[in-house]
Amino acid sequence: MLTKNKKHVPFKTVVYPQLKEALQSSGMTPPELSKKIGVSPLCVWRWTTGKNEFSIGVIKAILAATGLTFEEAFGEVPTC
Repeated sequence: MLTKNKKHVPFKTVVYPQLKEALQSSGMTPPELSKKIGVSPLCVWRWTTGKNEFSIGVIKAILAATGLTFEEAFGEVPTC
């Protein structure tokens, strides 16, 4: 359940811990991110907990809304 407390990011299990940390350090809450990128807070929760996968468009929107680089938001890019 999402909370209205702006200092609390309500994710207990997060697939992308860098994104959670980046949101917390910026002071942006999941509901604020969802509003900036035009999706429901439930979508943000599903992405960060691994319930749904990110599309390239979503990743671009998150990076544009937060000002983060891909590596800052999602970690290092794996190489083969």
